[in-house]
Amino acid sequence: MWYPSGNYKSQAWYRNTFLVQRFSQIARVVSGSASPGWNNLSDSGCHFTCLAMIIGCDPAQLASAVSAIRPDYFRPDKTQTAARLNDGKLIPFVWDMNKPNITNRPVTVPQLWIARQGFVDVTMVLRDVFKVVQYSEVMETFASLRKRRLHIICGEETHSLLVSGGRKGSYVVWEPDSSILTCEETRVMIKSGIPFDRIWAGLKISPRNRFQILGYQVEHKPG
Repeated sequence: MWYPSGNYKSQAWYRNTFLVQRFSQIARVVSGSASPGWNNLSDSGCHFTCLAMIIGCDPAQLASAVSAIRPDYFRPDKTQTAARLNDGKLIPFVWDMNKPNITNRPVTVPQLWIARQGFVDVTMVLRDVFKVVQYSEVMETFASLRKRRLHIICGEETHSLLVSGGRKGSYVVWEPDSSILTCEETRVMIKSGIPFDRIWAGLKISPRNRFQILGYQVEHKPG
């Protein structure tokens, strides 16, 4: 495995951690999404949780830090309408929108506490985005990104997975949503990962629903 077991976090553990700038933006999707849910980590934070696992920090800590330094990180998504918690008013859904979603635009978060390192300044940069259809293309892209020492988040448009290790000519992933697994399945996944070919077999990939692969560079510097 490429990451220590302590890096694993599940989005399902953070029902009360919201991906918003202000509490007044807490809302539940009512239209524009196939998966209605709150703008919390549990419902909307698979990609964000994958980033936290790469960094090695707690997703709730990362969300608080990012919301303080990057006002544009959690912003309204005009394609989704949500009912606000405090009064039911309809507003654009606010969440991380899978940011950073612009290639080669660094996001630096200072003074993150990481248990094995202490306080560090973390910079994450999205270097490449690929959208592919064939399994062979996926394998070639994973291998290419690994040669460049980039971290890999992948998945369909609606859900992200973290590529967490290699396995006999293929790869394994960590599933950030442990709610779909039993406790024993989660234990096995953290230790050994889920074989990627098993994940691929359950997907419905087509030219309209292409498989997305993102290569991230993450740097830690003493804070």
